[in-house]
Amino acid sequence: MATRNSINWVDALPLILLGIRSTLKEPAMCTPAELVYGTTLRLPGDFLNSSHMEHSPQDIPQYVTKLKLCMNQLKSTFTHHKNSPKNFTHPDLFTSTHVFVRRDSVKKPLQQPYDGPYEVLERNDKFFTLNIKSRSDNISVDRLKPAYVECNLLALTGDTTLTWSSPVLPKLYSNDTYINPLGTPITKDEESWIGSLQYIGAMVGILPFTFLADRIGRKPVLLMLALPHVAAYLMFAFANNIYWYYLGRFLGGVSLSSVYIILPMYVAEISEDSYRGMLLVSYSTFASFGDLFPYILGPYLSILWFNLITGIFPILFLLSFASLAPESPYYYVGRDDHRAEVTLNKLRRGRLNYDAKNEIDEIKNEKMKNKTGDVWSTLKKKYVVKGFIVAFGLSCFQQLSGLGAILAYTETIFRAAGTNVPSEVSSIIVGVVLFLASFGGPFLVDRKGRRFLLIVSATGLIISESILGLYFYLQTETDVSVDSFSWLPIVCLVVFTITFNIGFGPLPFTITSEVLPSNVKFLLATVTGFSGWLVSFIVTKFFNDLNDYLGNGGTFWLFAGFCGIALVFIIFVVPETKGKSFQEIQIILNR
Repeated sequence: MATRNSINWVDALPLILLGIRSTLKEPAMCTPAELVYGTTLRLPGDFLNSSHMEHSPQDIPQYVTKLKLCMNQLKSTFTHHKNSPKNFTHPDLFTSTHVFVRRDSVKKPLQQPYDGPYEVLERNDKFFTLNIKSRSDNISVDRLKPAYVECNLLALTGDTTLTWSSPVLPKLYSNDTYINPLGTPITKDEESWIGSLQYIGAMVGILPFTFLADRIGRKPVLLMLALPHVAAYLMFAFANNIYWYYLGRFLGGVSLSSVYIILPMYVAEISEDSYRGMLLVSYSTFASFGDLFPYILGPYLSILWFNLITGIFPILFLLSFASLAPESPYYYVGRDDHRAEVTLNKLRRGRLNYDAKNEIDEIKNEKMKNKTGDVWSTLKKKYVVKGFIVAFGLSCFQQLSGLGAILAYTETIFRAAGTNVPSEVSSIIVGVVLFLASFGGPFLVDRKGRRFLLIVSATGLIISESILGLYFYLQTETDVSVDSFSWLPIVCLVVFTITFNIGFGPLPFTITSEVLPSNVKFLLATVTGFSGWLVSFIVTKFFNDLNDYLGNGGTFWLFAGFCGIALVFIIFVVPETKGKSFQEIQIILNR
């Protein structure tokens, strides 16, 4: 370039660089262009050199014309920014009134990974405005997780009542006073009462607490329901007389029944239609952990420490629910209380252009529609009768599946089956599977629908209990050796817990809260709940008697038969309520 003084070297630079990029490099035996683009570059001279062209020299003007036309038609490619994978955001985050904030700084030893909970003041796609120590602060959504466990702690506490007897009853048969605080082994009859008395308490407690929930509010009653649990676990911890166990089991049942009715109603009344199903079923996850907890700790702790630790959960519920949870807007609307609008604005803060007055009007219209005439005339309406039949049937079939007996006598069942795995370990396996299966319910219920999950659940219960019944029949009634199939009872009860927990477990309570009109909801829910607990008491109290009369195999075949009837009932009677408002559900039932 320096020798060509007639040409400005800056103008010649592109041509020189093009030549450099097209020059063969001996060490690599390729050109720089081949290293970058995978092919050689065509130099300008190649377009005009006849040795590299298929066309004759006279075609050059035509070629140039086509080349200009082609170049004029070329369009530039717009650059675009590739977004990074979107972070997971929990769906409940946009409905929770309080959230936890993750710590991104280096944590001190034993420091919790999340702070809070903090009240949500305003929501945005990218960040939330939170009330942190009496000041507003914007926090990115990827650092947040919903805080709604205060309700579910009561579900966790209630379900420990159901499996509490499984690890405790074997200890009460011991002659060792360190293991058995009663001093003498219990009898079979005393065992059946300890295993079933909570259901007597459930039938008694369901009446006053559901009545009070409509008179003084859902929140105060839910707080009151934690107190019997605290008293019961203190009795279990220090009792030295069988009658204290009877009383404690009775008190646990008093709270248990009302929790299963009032808690789903409370959640249904504070949640939006699109999230209602998932929120209603989410409490089953905590309830399943309540089932698992006694299986894990009960066999390995003394009765004293096992009950003292279990009693912590209702105390935690009292502290968290009292400070964080709002009252139901349905209760406020029924009392013409202005706090209904305040509560709805807090609960629906994530919705754009939300007007609480519109939802209040919908609630009032529903209440006015249901209040036309007296209660008896309401009960005669077609959609009320059909809704009650659905709720009543699901409540009874849920207990006729044998759930109460299986939860109360899990270790006893495994000991009778003669599995190679210790009975307490087998119980833990079933409890862990039950807990893990509960995570699928909240995400499936509003995707697959209630009826589909109930049908799958009933089918799984029929198969698992039929096979378990066959195992016991071969073991006790024939000469066939089942030693090589000793793993089968564990598999059957694992399948039972999985299929029960995705359908028969949470959905009867969910559907009951959806299909009953508000002005008779507590009355009809009380009747269905009372019937369900009565059936559960009968199944649990006389489980040992059924085994003596029908054999273990016949008992489980009986449970499978009831599940078969339930399957027919679901297919022909139960409506789909997925994603529908209370008004839409009533229209379906009225057909």
